[in-house]
Amino acid sequence: MQRPMNIEMVQRDGVNRLAVRIGSRDMLLDGADVEALIERLSYYRAAMKPAIAERLSPTHRYQVELDPCWHAEPHPAMDGLVMLFRHSGYGWTGFFIPHDRLDALHRECRRYVDTAAAEPAMLPN
Repeated sequence: MQRPMNIEMVQRDGVNRLAVRIGSRDMLLDGADVEALIERLSYYRAAMKPAIAERLSPTHRYQVELDPCWHAEPHPAMDGLVMLFRHSGYGWTGFFIPHDRLDALHRECRRYVDTAAAEPAMLPN
């Protein structure tokens, strides 16, 4: 049996919070609560079937962060790089990229940079 769920942004004491109702239970979450919930939900979702699709959907509207903060450092125990990107809604999300895949990523980024530099920017009239 599914319980109805309602989530809405409310302002209490000058601060945005989420009012969450699941069935007859109400919760009021602040930013830290929401961040902890998103993180915990992501761990649970990773363990569920079906898995997240490996390919992008041409019809899905993905949330894209403009000019995100990022951090990269070598993995302390494996041959590769740990990259973290900051999303204003999801928080810091980390990825381990093995060394052999780093070469492919570098080639793709370089191809884009070279192509973008070779083509003049088109400005609207």
